[in-house]
Amino acid sequence: MECVETTHKINGMDIYSQAYFVENSVCNLLVLHDFGSSGAVYDSVGKYFSQQGMNVYFLDLPGCGKSGGVRGVVCKTEILDVVHAYIKIIKKTDMLTEEQLPLFVVGHGLSGLVSCDLCRYDHFINIVDGVVSINPIFKFNIHYEIIVFVLLTVLFFFIRTYSFTKLKVTFEETEKCSTCDKVISNTLDLKNYYNIVKWGREELNWNWSDKLPLLLIQSESDSISSPEATVQKSKCLLNISSSFMSVKGGTHYFVFTKNEEIIARRIVEWVKTILKKKQ
Repeated sequence: MECVETTHKINGMDIYSQAYFVENSVCNLLVLHDFGSSGAVYDSVGKYFSQQGMNVYFLDLPGCGKSGGVRGVVCKTEILDVVHAYIKIIKKTDMLTEEQLPLFVVGHGLSGLVSCDLCRYDHFINIVDGVVSINPIFKFNIHYEIIVFVLLTVLFFFIRTYSFTKLKVTFEETEKCSTCDKVISNTLDLKNYYNIVKWGREELNWNWSDKLPLLLIQSESDSISSPEATVQKSKCLLNISSSFMSVKGGTHYFVFTKNEEIIARRIVEWVKTILKKKQ
């Protein structure tokens, strides 16, 4: 099974992607990674999807993996613009074939919020057939927030004085910083933490459209995102084909874990159910 690598110029940035293509594919599947990760991490689950007759695309978001952009920065509008542009690229690729294949988007962690956002905006709803959100960060797990608080305490009381501006170090500037500076700036970026919290809160308070089916998946033992917040939001699923799956145990990172196959199999079953209804 050959992996096709491409780089597209989107909004002035080189955006890297990979794809697995299969003959007689039933649909296209776009997999979006968590914050600070890359599409390559999901290669094993992507191969599983392709074995089920799906074309699978992996996208490195701006500033992540092999894509261009400022490293370690969460910008909601920039991410959504890149995802929208890349979906158009997938659709344009389909035009070279005999038929336009249905498209599903799978987002994990921070990209779980991206998947949820697709249910809000018409320009996404009109070009996507369904979305999957795995362990979305609607809220941070209380234990994760405690860890952040402890790190802040150590930062401000036991290490030399840092301002909030000092914490916001760009990719270029980190090359000039000490090892201690790099660890702190990469691990504890307060602005990113705030941006993710704000994004998650917006999703919690926003009503999803009933036009787009959504599969919401949450690990019960997630150490980063709050399972309680996801369960609360699952009650807002409006589309008749939407569904919620609670995974016993598990962690925030579902790939390379015992739950990877369980979650991947559920996604395939759900996608095939949607496709059957479209026939």
